[in-house]
Amino acid sequence: LFVRITNPEGSLLGGGRTFVFEDADVPYTDSKKIEYDGQEMQVTIYWNVDVALNQGEYRVEVFADNYRLGSRSFMMKWYAENDFLKSLNRVSQKNLAHPYFFVPILLFVNQESC
Repeated sequence: LFVRITNPEGSLLGGGRTFVFEDADVPYTDSKKIEYDGQEMQVTIYWNVDVALNQGEYRVEVFADNYRLGSRSFMMKWYAENDFLKSLNRVSQKNLAHPYFFVPILLFVNQESC
């Protein structure tokens, strides 16, 4: 799987590596090798954020075997610390020391498209 994440300005996050899609070299953010056996499976890709993230709309695209499997956009918003803490049921200062975000991308692929 190849994952592309673009920021609100349209720039690719990460990058430096490419894959071939429709006879062109396409830069990607991160990738993961998987063995698809025709059954439903959960795949998680962790990408280490190494740049400052701005507020705005980000886009995630997922590719495999010369197919664009899907894409999703999401909004990144910053909250005042008190508002953020109020929005969580259980939070500790320890958990806040490592800010991660999770973007669920659900893809449904039938066997004919693989």
